Amino acid sequence: MRGLLVLLLIVGLVALMTLGPRWLGRDGEVAGSSSELPGEGDESPCHPLSETCTWPLADGPASVSMKPLEQNELSLELKLPDNPDRVVMILLGVSMYMGEYPVGMQKQQAGRYHATFVPPFCTTGPEMVWQVTFEVDGRRLDTGPGLVFSPSEAFES
Repeated sequence: MRGLLVLLLIVGLVALMTLGPRWLGRDGEVAGSSSELPGEGDESPCHPLSETCTWPLADGPASVSMKPLEQNELSLELKLPDNPDRVVMILLGVSMYMGEYPVGMQKQQAGRYHATFVPPFCTTGPEMVWQVTFEVDGRRLDTGPGLVFSPSEAFES
């Protein structure tokens, strides 16, 4: 009897971990979050590892590009039309919700920011899809249709 209760508890916890994000909101999104997941809406998300992504802002266009470095490191360049003091890149798992990973960006010159990072490890491996968003001076930046990448786009397994 005790073994059956332990088994039911384990199955219940696995079900909660699997279905919990769906119960709280959309897949991979915490309830109350206002950002859309890539692929929703009229436009497709942009892939900064294979193209320079641009989108309009009130003050002018913004752009982002990424390139692979050595040992699974990635480099991200962000250009903004204004010159904010603080920019943070935020990684959010799309394939699997893994929380948010903030990465501080270094100001290179007026309106240009850089970050070097290693995407968090996931059991799905390099096929994991990540969404990139930015926080500028404490506010989320609208990136248009979304920015997504998968380490498999840059590194061979």
